[in-house]
Amino acid sequence: MLFFFGAGIIGQRMFEICANNDISPDFFVDNNPFRWGDFFEGRKIISPKEMIEIISEQSFLILITCKNQTEIYRQLIDLGVSDKCILNFNFLWPQLLMFYDSLPLVNIEKNAVLFDLSNGIVLGGVERWSFDSASLFSGKRRIVCIANNSQANNIAAPKDVEIVTLSCEQQQNCICENMKAILNFMPCTVICNFPQNFFYAAVELKRLFPDLIRVIAVVHNDEKVYYDAYSKYIKYIDCLLTISQRIKSRFLGLCVPEQKLIDLKWFVRCGNNLARGYYLGYGKNSRLRIGYAGRLTLYQKRSDRLFEIAKKLKEKDIPFLFQIAGTGDYEQTLRESLLKNDLSSSVELVGLLESDSIPDFWKEQDIAISCSDFEGNSISKTEAMAQGCVPVVTDTSGASDDIDDGVNGFIVPVGDVDEIVERIVFLYQNPEKLSAMGKMAYEKIKKNNSKKSIINMWNNIL
Repeated sequence: MLFFFGAGIIGQRMFEICANNDISPDFFVDNNPFRWGDFFEGRKIISPKEMIEIISEQSFLILITCKNQTEIYRQLIDLGVSDKCILNFNFLWPQLLMFYDSLPLVNIEKNAVLFDLSNGIVLGGVERWSFDSASLFSGKRRIVCIANNSQANNIAAPKDVEIVTLSCEQQQNCICENMKAILNFMPCTVICNFPQNFFYAAVELKRLFPDLIRVIAVVHNDEKVYYDAYSKYIKYIDCLLTISQRIKSRFLGLCVPEQKLIDLKWFVRCGNNLARGYYLGYGKNSRLRIGYAGRLTLYQKRSDRLFEIAKKLKEKDIPFLFQIAGTGDYEQTLRESLLKNDLSSSVELVGLLESDSIPDFWKEQDIAISCSDFEGNSISKTEAMAQGCVPVVTDTSGASDDIDDGVNGFIVPVGDVDEIVERIVFLYQNPEKLSAMGKMAYEKIKKNNSKKSIINMWNNIL
């Protein structure tokens, strides 16, 4: 039995293409309840729940025929559908074949390295890591970023990096455009930062031209979609960069070959000596300094907890200055909450920081906060520790790679705001512990922070 998940324009086109090859779905499936029971291209539209009831006793395939493929894929997995029964319409698109014939493969003397920045060129951890990595290849290889142009001007790319922008519609809706972009630079190595269309385009090209493209997939956080996509197509991935030991262990549990797994290393600025002050309770250091740097959003980062922390600290009469760096869709709500609760004198929203300003920002803070529901291995946390901040973070992937709980920072259960506040209060009441733990945080990063090891990692990969 065959189901098309998505009764829209893409579903209609796929119906026409498949019909020409004597293939047709038994049902269309759609999330819109107002369409359930209607007919589309002569086929009944049913709900996901009804589909699950139908397939419970027979063999089936589900072809995703809508734009938000990743979300539908996650939905089907959550419904208990095996990934072996899920097909992505991009892999069946016959028009792809014309690209192989019409676009010549360009032989470039210095094989290009393509970075996937399909979520936009913004000042996020993935984008900063990509640009920092690209700078290591400067003058040695042709470096290109394939980006969504909706945010392409939010941050300046390094001078030696070419930016190829696709429109939002091209980037998000059509694997073909990503394939065309990659084909123009083959032979090449592609660095896939997200399990999205750029990755699927690279996989399809790897299947067709295995000797002309190398696929490097990067696992930037502990989100389920990374495990689902990368383990499913591991055959076409040359190596998988894992950002934490927890993530690496999970892929080993999914039977990913260990030889394909490489520990991802990155470099942060860390001085030879730690020269800074800490909270003393008097004079210039009369207020405890707390910092956060990252996106201001509810999804993943849980910026609403930043307000909760500030409110609870005020209720405990802790003298503090909480500086929050970053922007996002929760920024205005956070600003209004702070104003409404008379916290503006204790909390500052400092906006987006340029890369060069980040070390100075952390050098002014005593404590670095992260309230995330999930992470990979937070670059922001590492940058803070490199400047002697004591991290107080939730127990997400990568936290324990750098933090020895109670020694050079604190790891608290995800979602436990009270525990975060309790740790902050402890450091406030024990300033000698604050400075000692801050120095140990710095020493941990300094010990593991080697640009040479990062260059060696990339040399081995490329």
